[in-house]
Amino acid sequence: MSGSQPTNTAAVDFEKQQAAEADAKEAARQQRLTQGQTLIDQIFNGAPVMGTKTSNYDWSGFTPGSGLMPASGMPAGYTAVRIPGAPTTTAAPGGRPGVPSSPQAAGQYNTGRYASPVSSVASTAAAAPSAPTWGLQDASGNITKQGDPLSITSQYDTGQRTGGFDDAFYNAYKQKVLDYYQPDEQRQYDEAQRNLKYSLARAGTLRSSTAADKQGELAYNDALQKANIVANANTQEGNLKSQIQQNKQSLINQLYSTEDPTLTANLAQSSAAASRLQDPMLTPASALFTPALTTVGSAVQGLLYPSGQGASAFANPNTSPTPASASGTKSGQLTL
Repeated sequence: MSGSQPTNTAAVDFEKQQAAEADAKEAARQQRLTQGQTLIDQIFNGAPVMGTKTSNYDWSGFTPGSGLMPASGMPAGYTAVRIPGAPTTTAAPGGRPGVPSSPQAAGQYNTGRYASPVSSVASTAAAAPSAPTWGLQDASGNITKQGDPLSITSQYDTGQRTGGFDDAFYNAYKQKVLDYYQPDEQRQYDEAQRNLKYSLARAGTLRSSTAADKQGELAYNDALQKANIVANANTQEGNLKSQIQQNKQSLINQLYSTEDPTLTANLAQSSAAASRLQDPMLTPASALFTPALTTVGSAVQGLLYPSGQGASAFANPNTSPTPASASGTKSGQLTL
């Protein structure tokens, strides 16, 4: 006894539908994440500066559609279209369209066997369209036939960026530190040189070996202070870079958590704007060079210990203070 066999077609179709929906959801998710990642990168790293160029389109890269295969190789902003063939008229056998091919046939027109020499023969030579061709249509609806000259205006990445946190931004941030401390250090060094000269002159040792030693030590400590200022500027620049990178990574994490590119982009804009308004930590330096009457050198007196608490005025603000020595004598202190 034969009957209908049970099948699982419905279950298979349902699984296929579920898989297709899951694939569509994942594709949409990846698209949102890619969009959000692109927006974050452009806000923090800068958007590409695009240029335009005009060139002749190379039709060899265009492939017309065939069967179920769509056309391919179209330039950006163009779509492939089929151009219907123009109608053509086929000549009557043995002569021109609508004209008898023999005198006998011509006589038959007069007998009424043919209604009209033109309409009768023309009907036997029906108009047939030529083969259709392909072309490219722009956004305005203009169509260019395949093979005809076509000028294409396209965009390309110039390699430059606009916006974002580039080297120029970080250099300007570091320069703020240098511009704040370097002029004051130079002023204090010039004053210390004058004081040293006067002190040596009063002591009668202006042209002695002691004077040469003291001047050399003062110059060394001046170079040390300049180097500390540069180190402080580099440290603050590095701290800002790390902070901005951490902000960017936090926004990327939030993007993958919320999968909302618009919200993440808005937060990224706010974060970037706040970072641009951030200024380096600038604190007035105390006396960098002690008076020459009591101590000639001591070039790091005000630099490394500006408040007498063992902390460098130009040290990394995130480091712990360095305690002074137990004797109270600070490094680099020189007495006349």
